[in-house]
Amino acid sequence: MSRIAGFYFEIPVEVSLSKRLVVQSGAGFIQKGLGLSDGKEQYRTGYVQVPLALGMRLEKGHVQFTPALGLAFALNMRGSFRYQYDEHFDPSRLPIGRQGDLGFNYQMPMYEMSLLARGSVTYSFERSRIGLDVGYMRGMTNMMIQYVDELNDFYYPESSNDQTIPEKALQRTLMFSVGYSRDLGKRKPVAKDSASIAEAKKPARISIGQRLGASYTSILFQASLPEEQERVVDGAEPWSGMATAVVVSVRLNEHFSLQPELAFTQRGWRAQWHPRTTDRNDRLRMNYLELPLLVRYAHGHGELRPFALAGLVFARGVGGYDILYRGRLRNGVELAYPWTMSFGDRPGSGQYVKYDWAYTLGLGVSWKRERSEIFVDLRYQPSVTDFVEDWNSILYSNEVTAKHRVWLLNLGYLIPW
Repeated sequence: MSRIAGFYFEIPVEVSLSKRLVVQSGAGFIQKGLGLSDGKEQYRTGYVQVPLALGMRLEKGHVQFTPALGLAFALNMRGSFRYQYDEHFDPSRLPIGRQGDLGFNYQMPMYEMSLLARGSVTYSFERSRIGLDVGYMRGMTNMMIQYVDELNDFYYPESSNDQTIPEKALQRTLMFSVGYSRDLGKRKPVAKDSASIAEAKKPARISIGQRLGASYTSILFQASLPEEQERVVDGAEPWSGMATAVVVSVRLNEHFSLQPELAFTQRGWRAQWHPRTTDRNDRLRMNYLELPLLVRYAHGHGELRPFALAGLVFARGVGGYDILYRGRLRNGVELAYPWTMSFGDRPGSGQYVKYDWAYTLGLGVSWKRERSEIFVDLRYQPSVTDFVEDWNSILYSNEVTAKHRVWLLNLGYLIPW
């Protein structure tokens, strides 16, 4: 068994109880996993996580050290299993679902609770801090991967389809992060003249922050065969997912600013994507790493300011899964085939286009607190790129056009750089 690296970020919240005691919480995303057979097998799963810890702040000058103990609560957002038994063959990938997910042969529990120990070292400026955070989590929930085979009940009706070996597995995770935070509470200005006070209250030229929200995605589909057009479009359902981003705001003047972002967005839909006899819609989840380049216009001068934004989004597919439902067996078991989504690596194999272009239009409102702000926005993000390759072998039509239609609802913050 070997450790594997993953991605971790967190939007932290710290509340002071006294000069020394603080409560640490927030929300974030973390990847956990492990390697087997000298790294030939790798399991990786993503979680939305909320920590809750009690810490003690120790200060010396501008340097603070804060050890903390508590718990972490996590929601399983699914993952993937990768294996490569022969170096002459490309690795195979299968999706990992949550317990009870129909069509996922590999399943893990939906929720996990862990003991959390963390320590942070920060350097304080006037109203902001930059620092390093190290944490360790020891799971208390049994997160052993279970293999569930739909055909097992058909061939061996008297046996159990739960082939878990071993019966128990507790995840252990070591976390490293570098971050920047800013105080949001009110303070009296320390400047001695009105000019200095006005300068201190001016909006920051450059601000950074994060946003976290939900996506709601459908597709615009056109096929040359009328029967395929009817099969896919009729009964198609949008599907929700998660969206998050690191946000940078560059103020141009009192109303306009540039806003580049680095985002992760889950897209997907449910439809009769593969020809077969069942009426159940297939599930297709596509994950994208996105680079939105936006222009933002804010109206008014008060603490609450409505704003509009528009721009282009460049995206790259980075994974997902496809669950194909084939119908029921004679014993009533629903038969489904899962596989991991792939983008443009093997032309002609029924995969999807790797890169995607879209544009974004959005409206929102921001609440300014001195030089920081909290914002909520709603965005519409339609793709202009067809994500189905012309040589796609999954669909029968000679010409197929499929484009994403994404709605995003976000909550975020910006603080001065």
